[in-house]
Amino acid sequence: MKGHGPARSWLAWVHSMPCTAALLGAFILSLLLQWTIDRPLAFFMRDIRDTPTGHFFAFVTEIGLGWPWYIGFLLAVLVCMSASKLALTMDSYDVWRARTRRFSFALTALVASGLAVTLLKQVFGRYRPKMLFAEDLYGFAPFSGNTSFPSGHAQVIFASMAALWFLFPRWRLVWGATACLVGFSRVVVTAHYLSDIVMGGTLAIVVTIGVHRWFEQNRQRL
Repeated sequence: MKGHGPARSWLAWVHSMPCTAALLGAFILSLLLQWTIDRPLAFFMRDIRDTPTGHFFAFVTEIGLGWPWYIGFLLAVLVCMSASKLALTMDSYDVWRARTRRFSFALTALVASGLAVTLLKQVFGRYRPKMLFAEDLYGFAPFSGNTSFPSGHAQVIFASMAALWFLFPRWRLVWGATACLVGFSRVVVTAHYLSDIVMGGTLAIVVTIGVHRWFEQNRQRL
């Protein structure tokens, strides 16, 4: 039984701190991908960029642009807030205030995860695939201004879809599939390595869960 002690302690830690464990696991997986799959996968994707598959994912990847999601959630907050002030009944007021909180949660999750990813990009300074193709530069150069790791597009789409996952659970399959498809598109168009997507997506999900808990704990039920 003593031999199971470390394993049990590890499982207990994972159970007690799942978000921290997820981030640690994603970081370890990212390092493994960086050492094994990232480089050959990037060259493979470079060779299919001009195929119908490549063109399809070049279209899909635009869904991960940040500004439409930031503006969309911000406008939703402002519209709902304005509607609550114009409400003629308490029931209507409560409905619009609840909607304001819901979209405020989504916007907060997007902004918070975006700030985290922006900071980490600067710290890690990873070269993008284009630098591998052009100059055979691969890996990390901390504080060098290179910004491949973690992926910002992955952060945007995973944070947005995770927020919608909470707000509109009936459509969870759609939100999950969209996040994965757009995230993978960044690899296909050779804008990022697979490990960039893994880390950016995981960080976005964890931050969104944390923001959701904060809203719930502050009696702002969503």
